Amino acid sequence: MNNDASKEMEQADTDAIAWWTDRARLFSTAVRTPDEAVPQEIRKTNNQPSLKRFNVYRNNVASSLRSAMAATYPVVEALVGAEFFAPMAQAYVADNIPSSPVLLEYGENFAKFLERFEPVRQLAYLPDVARVEWAFNESFHAKDAEPLTIQALSALDPQALNRVRFALHPSLRLIRSSWPVLSIWQAHQQDDPAAHMEKIADPRQSEAGFVVRPKLEVTATIVPVAAVEFLTGLSGGKTLTQAAEMITEAEQADMGAMLAALFDAGVVTGLTTLDNNT
Repeated sequence: MNNDASKEMEQADTDAIAWWTDRARLFSTAVRTPDEAVPQEIRKTNNQPSLKRFNVYRNNVASSLRSAMAATYPVVEALVGAEFFAPMAQAYVADNIPSSPVLLEYGENFAKFLERFEPVRQLAYLPDVARVEWAFNESFHAKDAEPLTIQALSALDPQALNRVRFALHPSLRLIRSSWPVLSIWQAHQQDDPAAHMEKIADPRQSEAGFVVRPKLEVTATIVPVAAVEFLTGLSGGKTLTQAAEMITEAEQADMGAMLAALFDAGVVTGLTTLDNNT
């Protein structure tokens, strides 16, 4: 094969890929956007676009994605109301193509979407509530691991504690917000969410905590910011001593209670003592 023929074949391949990429983009946009025209390539026997058939498919896709969003973000839906949530979810669907055929993986960018969505701008806490719910979704589907009890730490040589690294549960997700979003989430797990929402003393109070699934159920724990800073250090590979240095001396005074709370929540799954030369 001469060079000219080879170049012609390469160009043909490039043109074919570009054609299919463009058609996939048009199809995806039309499926997610009710106002878009039916792609010309979808035809009935009379060689005309089939609006009726395509709308059935389009409605099924949109309905499935909206249902997935409502299942992942029930607290956000409760806060804005189901009638408002449906078109808001549709607006998200129109701008966000699923990257996976698994619906439980859809909706990761919803919090960022809410930050830009003008109709909920006054609900400044809503994006962080969505982040909590996505953390729950990730935590629920994370890998299993057997948590340790605090006795595993107590059994170590006290002189080795400054060289101990922690393995944390794969389902652990840390949360920090300028709003009491974990309290808001917890209120909506009760029979009367409105009554529990009224008990939140200051709706502008910052909050920190974590979610984890040591067994079958995801749990949410509100902790001081220092505990989240400490856990951030441990999750980044710092030793117990190095992580403790990330918080103040006053906060270090509560280290015993802090560690007990972490072990009780099932956060710790392994302990490794580094060599003196490490």
